[in-house]
Amino acid sequence: MQEEWEVGLSDFPLLSFSRAAVSPRSRFLEMADDLLNAGGLLRLIADDVMKAKVRMSERHPAFSKAFTSEEAKALEVHEYSMFAIPGLLQTASHARALYEVRRPWLSTEQIDKWVAARLGRQEILAKWPMSSISWVVDESVLRRPLGGWDTHQEQLRHLLKVAEIRGLELQIMPLAKEQNAGMGGPFTLLTPPGRHV
Repeated sequence: MQEEWEVGLSDFPLLSFSRAAVSPRSRFLEMADDLLNAGGLLRLIADDVMKAKVRMSERHPAFSKAFTSEEAKALEVHEYSMFAIPGLLQTASHARALYEVRRPWLSTEQIDKWVAARLGRQEILAKWPMSSISWVVDESVLRRPLGGWDTHQEQLRHLLKVAEIRGLELQIMPLAKEQNAGMGGPFTLLTPPGRHV
C-alpha cells in the first residue's frame, strides 16, 4: 500500500498507538494529518502529545521524591492496597515485572532506576527506632502471579518473612468481604514527626 510507505509504518506501530503502548511522534501526526485529510486537527494536538510525554516521564519521579522523603520521616505508615503489592513490600523481580507492563513503555534503564529507588525505600523497614508500619492487601493481589510463577512465589515468601518482623503488621482483606474501607481505591496514611493520630 502506497500510504504505508509514505508514513513509514505498518499495522504493528499503529496497533501500539491505539493500545497506548507507544505515543506517536510529532512527525507521524503531521504525516497522518495530511494522509487522512484531517484538516490540521492532528497537527494541532502534536505539541500537546509531546508535552504529555514529557510530563509523564517526569511526574512519577517528582511525586516519588516528595512522597518517599515524607515516608522516610513518618512515625506511622499505614497503607491499603487493592491493585498491587505495596512498594515497601516488593521484591526486585516483582517491582521489575510491575514496571515492565506499565504503559507507555519504559526503557530498561528507567526500569532499573525505578526498581533501585523502590528497593531503596525499604530501608525504612530496618531503621531504629522503627516506624509503626501496617499494610492491608487485597486477597486478589496475592492470587495474581505478576511476572510469572517463580517471581510470584518469591514475592509470597518475602511477604511471609516481612510479616514475622516485630512491629510490622500485614493483613489480608478476604475476597469474601462484601465491603471495606478500600473500595474507593488504594491509599496511604502518613503520620509526620510531632503528630499522633
